[in-house]
Amino acid sequence: NCYYRAVLFAWLERCVAMGNIDGLRHFDAMLRPHRQAPRLSGSPRVVHAILGAWIARRTRCTTEAEVRALLLDVAEEFNKEKSDRALILCLRHLIADYLRRHARDPVAIGASMDKGNVLTYESWAVAIHGAKDIDDYCEQHVYVMNKDAADHVQHVCPRVLRTVVRIC
Repeated sequence: NCYYRAVLFAWLERCVAMGNIDGLRHFDAMLRPHRQAPRLSGSPRVVHAILGAWIARRTRCTTEAEVRALLLDVAEEFNKEKSDRALILCLRHLIADYLRRHARDPVAIGASMDKGNVLTYESWAVAIHGAKDIDDYCEQHVYVMNKDAADHVQHVCPRVLRTVVRIC
């Protein structure tokens, strides 16, 4: 879960620090249709409560000291096992949802597309990982807690969060 945890915490911390309440609301809104998903076992409700509290508190912050105090609380909350698990499980679910909705979208750009060799998320999953289809890929590589982030995850996660991720 290291990649998910690192990216999500950095994104949450930045949203709170910069006052990007819309980013937090968007993440919560993306989860709304999945609140009853059995696979998530109540995690969207946990995340909704956490984000709701942070959003309400951030909108009341008027000083840097208040923002810093909130950031400390964000870190403390993220270090609680229940919150950490819920946030990561929800991010994994949103990534899988994105992959399913965009399974046939082109991934490669540039010269390979010019020649008609368009690589899609699904064809990539089948060719590189031996998955039967995008659903099989998600079952094997995205939903599995404690599994390292596969290449698709690293490509899609920034799109889900609407941010840029640089891996050094």
